[in-house]
Amino acid sequence: MSKFVKIFLRKALSSFDRIYTYKVPETMLEDISIGRRVLIPFGKGDRFNEAFIFSILNLKESSEAEKLGDKIKSLAAVLDKGPLLSNMQIKLLAQMKQLYSCTYGQAASLMLPAGFNLQLAEIITITDLGLDELDDTFIEIALEISKKKNKFELSKFKFNLDDFLLKSYKRNDLISLAKDGLININLSSDQKIKRKSNEHVKLINREEAISLFEDSALGSIQQDSIIEYLISFETASTQEIIQNCNVKRNSLKTLESKGLIEFFHKEISTDDIEVDSFDPELLPKNFNVVSDNDLSQEQINAIASINSSINNRLNKEFLLYGITGSGKTEVYIRAVRNCLSKGQKAILLVPEIGLTPQMVGQFNLHFPEKITVLHSGLSQRERFDSWEKIKAGDFEIVIGARSAIFSPLDNLGLIIIDEEQESSYASDMSPYYDARTIARLRSLNENVTLVLGSATPSLETFYRSLDGKAERLELSARAGMADLPPVEIIDLRQDWNTDTEGIISNHLFEAMQKTLNREEQVMLFLNRRGFASTVLCSECGQNIECPNCSITFTYHRDKNLLICHYCGTTEKLSKICKHCGEESIINYGFGTQKLEAICRKLFPEVDIFRIDQDTSTNSKKQAALFQKFRESKSSILIGTQMIAKGHNFPRLTLVGILNVDQMISRNDYQAAEHAFQLITQAAGRAGRADLPGKVYIQAFDVDNYAIQASSRHNYKEFVEQELNFRKALKYPPFSTLAHITISSENKNLTAQASRELYDIIEKTIIDNNLNDLIVLKPAPANLYKLQNRWRWNIIIKSNGEDQIKKLSSLWHKISLMKNNDLIRVSFRLDPA
Repeated sequence: MSKFVKIFLRKALSSFDRIYTYKVPETMLEDISIGRRVLIPFGKGDRFNEAFIFSILNLKESSEAEKLGDKIKSLAAVLDKGPLLSNMQIKLLAQMKQLYSCTYGQAASLMLPAGFNLQLAEIITITDLGLDELDDTFIEIALEISKKKNKFELSKFKFNLDDFLLKSYKRNDLISLAKDGLININLSSDQKIKRKSNEHVKLINREEAISLFEDSALGSIQQDSIIEYLISFETASTQEIIQNCNVKRNSLKTLESKGLIEFFHKEISTDDIEVDSFDPELLPKNFNVVSDNDLSQEQINAIASINSSINNRLNKEFLLYGITGSGKTEVYIRAVRNCLSKGQKAILLVPEIGLTPQMVGQFNLHFPEKITVLHSGLSQRERFDSWEKIKAGDFEIVIGARSAIFSPLDNLGLIIIDEEQESSYASDMSPYYDARTIARLRSLNENVTLVLGSATPSLETFYRSLDGKAERLELSARAGMADLPPVEIIDLRQDWNTDTEGIISNHLFEAMQKTLNREEQVMLFLNRRGFASTVLCSECGQNIECPNCSITFTYHRDKNLLICHYCGTTEKLSKICKHCGEESIINYGFGTQKLEAICRKLFPEVDIFRIDQDTSTNSKKQAALFQKFRESKSSILIGTQMIAKGHNFPRLTLVGILNVDQMISRNDYQAAEHAFQLITQAAGRAGRADLPGKVYIQAFDVDNYAIQASSRHNYKEFVEQELNFRKALKYPPFSTLAHITISSENKNLTAQASRELYDIIEKTIIDNNLNDLIVLKPAPANLYKLQNRWRWNIIIKSNGEDQIKKLSSLWHKISLMKNNDLIRVSFRLDPA
């Protein structure tokens, strides 16, 4: 009986993204396995497509498939030396398709490095018969494409089949010409990044080589030396022969021309591939190694609970809720050590690339040679090589940002998500997955212990601990008996420093002076980069907005440019207003650049470091800047949220948190939560070692509950108020939200399409009895225009059972209805 497999396409649109059945030719029977990459003929024209084996049909299923006969196509080729995706990854991508309504291929692409993308092309060559019998039209097109002068020059030219399709030829016509023997059509496939290989040499005819060598008929000492070496070792790398035989490449080429040897490439074993995913020189230095005797009782209890789950292979979730500086990392290290002792492996996620060196530095002290790093800051080659070695089992620990959750570790025993509250764990590109949700799926599928750590957990995660879905482990005291720094709120209505344009209050300025005089360090946290946050006309009041986005430009003084932080558009700063023509353009507000300029004016003798996306364009630059600040004495660190979390600076004793009102006033139901988290994380940088710290929060709305709770380091006080607010308005964690974004380059078309989609959603809900879904009417998005596309949102609330499943099911039905190429519609779950 024939064998059959089910496959999914690597690149499929939603309309035809499903599982297909294919027959396995006898020559491929021994090569097929789940997760293996294959080439298949697909569609009416049987175009070759990249696909993956989803499952292998059993005897009963194969018997049913065989009845369909020729209706089922056969695999064209089996690729690679083994499966690229494991059985568990195939299961996970199927879950992701159902959850996020993405395609199988989109989910699979997250699990593979970009270098594995195949570039497929069908190549046409003209046969001798074709040169005689092909009609003039075909020959003329061929001459035009190839730029040859006469048809006899076409005999060795290779054409891309698509070039003929562009000249109005139909695919079936070309296939007919191939069947008649007038042309040949062959498939060409190329991979963007190939596995590393070395050039090798081998003998073509061993007996002939021995005979020539013994008769001294090779013509030179160098050639004799090469042949003698190959007679002994049969094959060797080119470099090895050149070094051991003391010859040049020319001698090898001469032997090749005589037909005695041939060159070939041999893939390098993963054992021999060097992976430089992190530079040890850029890792933070002088970490204190904490002995087990120095652990607090709360740390010991937390470690025991986590290790018990690891030892019993439980898919159990823990929330490690510990205040800043409470020693969560020490818990992570001991949990990982126990995991590795059981022969299992671990993934550790950090929210940003900038935090990776900090975490790698600490783990590298305990687990040298066992760690690799995965994040978007690596080159495609670095990511490819790391992925290969992870899959080969060469590393036991993977540390990285969001995408590292898809690492192909076998025998995974532990997943840790540090700073789990961070929004960066949710993808802002399709498919809109959340690394925390993927971690929970992997925990369930593979019986893995999951630890989510934070000083300010997301409300959704904290609510899971109240609801019994996660066990909460608390660390309520700072390690080493250090105290949390006292926090003082400065009312900017009462303390406005005209010398600093109100940016640094008098009270904070005096505290900075005293701190720097003691040769201690200051950190100023401002979650806005640039020099001026707004550029406007003082005459007509119009903001200067990016032409592609409904957002004001930010002025960057060092480049004298207006820059849009959403799409990257730049403009030169003009003094003349585009709207009214008056010479009345002014800079209003401030960012990290302006804050740096003011600090340099106030403290000209002090070392000042600014860390934001403008100054640290890659992880190495960022790590180097942090290290310089760490090694300095009297200095000031200025930055955005990338400086606010995860870092430990022993001499940092003063933290100033600026422009807090801007964080709280965002038009977002999570604004207060995100503000509380950032304030608490930034405040937590002060006084982490022997020196006591102090924190100042500058604000106008000083009575805001998020500011008040953060000033008391009281997370539970904030949570109580915020949960009451969320429950009253049916926001997460008391519901699941689906955000549907409709966009196009035409303003009116976007509005019309949004209303039509709203009607479709309403009807679908009624027809499918999805009564617990609440649809809010379409409205312009907060960021109304982005990258020259007008955007509207439709929000759906679900507060019944199987909320996410129902929302995903609804979206799947809607996505099949989309057929307008001018409109883009995206779907995102919150929480996802």
